Amino acid sequence: MEKFVLVIIDMQPLFESALNLDTIKACRREICIAIKNQCPIIFVECSNSVYGKTIYPLKNLVEDYNQAYFVDKWQNDGSHEIAELIRSIRKNSLKLRVCGVNVDVCLFDTVIGLREDFGKEIEIVADATNASSGKNEVMKTCRTLRQYGMRIVRKKYYERIHNERN
Repeated sequence: MEKFVLVIIDMQPLFESALNLDTIKACRREICIAIKNQCPIIFVECSNSVYGKTIYPLKNLVEDYNQAYFVDKWQNDGSHEIAELIRSIRKNSLKLRVCGVNVDVCLFDTVIGLREDFGKEIEIVADATNASSGKNEVMKTCRTLRQYGMRIVRKKYYERIHNERN
C-alpha cells in the first residue's frame, strides 16, 4: 500500500456518533493500517473543551507511535490547521485518507477545504465515518463528496486487496 496521511476528525466523547462501536472499530482498523505502513496520523479535535479529547480506544493505539499528531480546530473546517501541520512535518506529497465524525458537517467542510486549500488526493473511508443523523446521511454525504472528486473507500476495498495478495 502506498504512503498516506491518515486524518481522523472529531472522534471525541461528546459527539454521539463518535461512540458508535462500528465507527470506532473501523477507525482502529485505519490506525493499525497507518502504523503498519509507517504513515503519519493526525487527530483533529474540536477545540471547545466541552467535547473532550480523542476517545481512548483510538488514542491508546498511538501512545508509542512517533508519527501521531494532535491538532485543534476552531471551526467546522479544520483544513488550514491540517495543511499547516502536514507542511511542517514535510509530508505534503502524500495522499490523504480521512475518517471520523460528523461526516455531514465537520468532515465535509474539512475535506472540501483541504481540496481547495491543499490540492491533495483525498480518500474518504466511508466505513470509518459517521453522522449524528446516522449511516444514511453518511452515504448521502459520500455521494456528494464523490462529485467533488473525493475517492470513497469501503471495507470491501480492503477485502479485495487482501484477496489479491493471497
